[in-house]
Amino acid sequence: MRTNFEIILQEASDLELEIDVLHEEKQIASLKKNGREILIQELFCVKSDQFSEGVKFAKDKWITRLFWQRNNIPNPQTVPFQNKQDAISKLEKTDISYPVVIKERKGSRSTNVHTNISSREDLKSRLDEFPDGGLMQEMVHGTEYRVLVYRDKVLGVLEMIPPYVTGNGKQSIPELIQKKNIE
Repeated sequence: MRTNFEIILQEASDLELEIDVLHEEKQIASLKKNGREILIQELFCVKSDQFSEGVKFAKDKWITRLFWQRNNIPNPQTVPFQNKQDAISKLEKTDISYPVVIKERKGSRSTNVHTNISSREDLKSRLDEFPDGGLMQEMVHGTEYRVLVYRDKVLGVLEMIPPYVTGNGKQSIPELIQKKNIE
């Protein structure tokens, strides 16, 4: 029995559309003809407005990376993993450069992100915190920016400044953090 995704791809082929399967497992494909493109994802969900659907795709860091690669946007070496066993297996086959970052595949707001991991042993010890898998990435040092792009136009750029407090010899760190959050 064929899957819905296979049926869609067969119909697209019959219509002589250019087909680019972007992610087999997540069943994402690009269909093109006469300069127009639509993206399909799983089953029969058709994404004719790729700009509004970008938010959904961006929440999955692995799919975002596929789009970056497709558009020749440089990005760090990345190793996806499904669980701890998969991660350890891939570590044995991959020559990833340290330090690395490990994070959830669908995380947001920089939660459950471990940075500056400098060895395989340290990395392996943190994998229990990612039972549903994640990504291991080469850590890139420098200034971090978030860029909002819509329909090929940059709408805004935000420099990400890590939180910090400066001691004053009087208040505790939690008090300084609370004061900083109010400012």
